[in-house]
This record gives sequence, structure tokens and C-alpha cells, in this order.
Amino acid sequence: MGGRVRCVEEAGVVLGADLAHVGEVDDALDRVLALGADAIDVFAHHLYNDWPENGHSGFDGDSFLQALEMRRSSFTRASLREVLDRYGWTGEVWITETGYSTWRRDQMEQVRRFVQALDAPAARMFWYGWQDLQPDVAVQEGLWFDPRHYHLGAITAEGQPKLLARMLAEGGVARLREVTR
Repeated sequence: MGGRVRCVEEAGVVLGADLAHVGEVDDALDRVLALGADAIDVFAHHLYNDWPENGHSGFDGDSFLQALEMRRSSFTRASLREVLDRYGWTGEVWITETGYSTWRRDQMEQVRRFVQALDAPAARMFWYGWQDLQPDVAVQEGLWFDPRHYHLGAITAEGQPKLLARMLAEGGVARLREVTR
């Protein structure tokens, strides 16, 4: 897999499967790594799900901070790091999608989650979106399937800055760290 990409573009970066840490993702990752762990430079990871921090609790006890490093649940699933370590894989992990919805109007918690995502053991972090989704835009599951999808931005759909955007404009990440200590 990676060898073929490098034949075309030697300096190219091979991004592995984009994983949402839900269900049996550790089993799927095991299969991918068994087929060619050495062919992948970076694993992409979506870091959120129906966890208490999002206003919903999942059955298996996942949490925002456990998914990358710690066991997802003490009695069920392995973390991303545990699976990668089984194969001696030392490449980068990128959080390619994460966020915190302000659908319950908790903008300070969005700031906290942004800082936590920045501090996660990943080489790069990509926030879900700068601006909330427009109300007439359907998400993957359908129009207004889940209201949380429509409130993940740092600014509202109308372009008004939320607390995260205002603090970033005031003093960047240093300002966020100052208020979340």
C-alpha cells in the first residue's frame, strides 16, 4: 500500500485509516496493521463520540481523554495507543476531527475541550469546524439528525464569535490556557 504511493511521490505521507474510536475500532485497526503497519506514516483519528462530556453516556465507558492513550474501558476495548504499540508502530497520530458542541450553551466547556485536544498525545489536531453549520445543511445522517452537529464551531452560523473565537482573537492559545488552568 504505502510502497505504491511512494513510487509515485517519494516524499508523500501515507495517511492510514481515519478512525472514529467507537465500537470495535481496535479490532479493525488490528487488521489494518497486520496487513502493513510499515506502509503507514500517520494514523488519523476522530476523537469524540457519545460520551458524558458531550451530554450522552455510552455503554462502554469511553471518554474524550481515554481514547488515545488509556484503555477505552477497563473491561472491553483497547485504546489506539495500545493497539499501535502491539505492532511497534511509532509513526504520528493526528486527530483529524474533534470538537465540542455548544448546543447546551456551555461555551466555556468548548474552550476546555479545545485545550485538551491541543494537549492530546497527537502530532496535529483539526477542530470540526470554525463556523457552526447552517440550519438548512444536512449532516451525514440527515437534516437535524442530531442538534449537536450544528453547534461545533467557534463562531455561530450567523458569524458571531463564541467564547472560543473571542479568546483566540484576544490572545491565542496562551489566553485559552490562562483561563482553563
